[in-house]
Amino acid sequence: MARSALQMSFLIFFIGYFFGMMSLKLVLDRRTGTSQHQVLLRKHSQTSISLPEPIVDDEDPVEVPQQSDPEPRTAPAAQSPVLELEHTAPTATGDSSTRTFPAPFRELKCPADHTLQTSKAERAQVVYNKRAVEGCEGKGIWTKYSKPEHKHIVRSIAKTIDPKPGHFIFDWGCGCGHKLTWLHETHEILGLGVDVSDVSIGYANSKAPPNLHFCVADGTNLTWIPANTFDHAMSYGSIYHLPRGLQCKAMEEILRIVKPGGIIVNAFCYASDSPKEVWRACMPEFERKWHLTWTFMNNWKFTGIRKYSKQTYATIIHKHPNSTHPFFVA
Repeated sequence: MARSALQMSFLIFFIGYFFGMMSLKLVLDRRTGTSQHQVLLRKHSQTSISLPEPIVDDEDPVEVPQQSDPEPRTAPAAQSPVLELEHTAPTATGDSSTRTFPAPFRELKCPADHTLQTSKAERAQVVYNKRAVEGCEGKGIWTKYSKPEHKHIVRSIAKTIDPKPGHFIFDWGCGCGHKLTWLHETHEILGLGVDVSDVSIGYANSKAPPNLHFCVADGTNLTWIPANTFDHAMSYGSIYHLPRGLQCKAMEEILRIVKPGGIIVNAFCYASDSPKEVWRACMPEFERKWHLTWTFMNNWKFTGIRKYSKQTYATIIHKHPNSTHPFFVA
């Protein structure tokens, strides 16, 4: 009996001691402001935890940061950007008869007949003429990108073709002429742009510096331009507007008028309207005329702007210096 009483006393003592210590700990925690959660965090922080790298889906759209434009490498003196000039209403005629081509290309003349061959091109002309009335004075007739993004695209193109002062650059589907104008301001290039939108071309010529010229023209018929005229060429978000059967014809014309050693950038190609199979079908015919290297990449990798990245790609074609056309002599 006495033994049972002693055991009970010890049990009561230990229970009282336990609850007493817990009460004391709670009082101390309240005074120091330390919680049990904080104690656990402190405990885990003493050990090194290796976390996996975050998984980034390259196809997710991500806006390009709105950063200020770098200083031009060789900007001409007292030259204002085309978008900052005093507004001059674009004309609907796209008449460039009052302007001459930059020397030494004065022999070039815009085609008198620029009748479009397809109804798809005619529909594009109507759409972009409407956009040009208001858009040319703003960020352009292309609503997919902001003005800073458009300039970022131009920097990507310049990085690829590496234009030098005096280089003659061709822009297929030039719109309001902004891209050539920015290249002129930063690299002192000469330039010629063609587009189906006569309103856009009227605006471009009204704003263009003397070293740039713009023509309303059918981009699948450039016979009015001699072979090996341009150092490089570019087309951004334009050729896919053509029916698939004419896209190869347009690219063949561009390849013909670019000098050996030149680079052609055809970016923002919608895969649905201009699948890579179109170009792969053209390659054998083109390779019989010129020595070419083709590079395909996701459009966001080319521009750094992850917009429409699942639907678009860029094509970069290098026309090697030993390229010759069997029917033309440089």
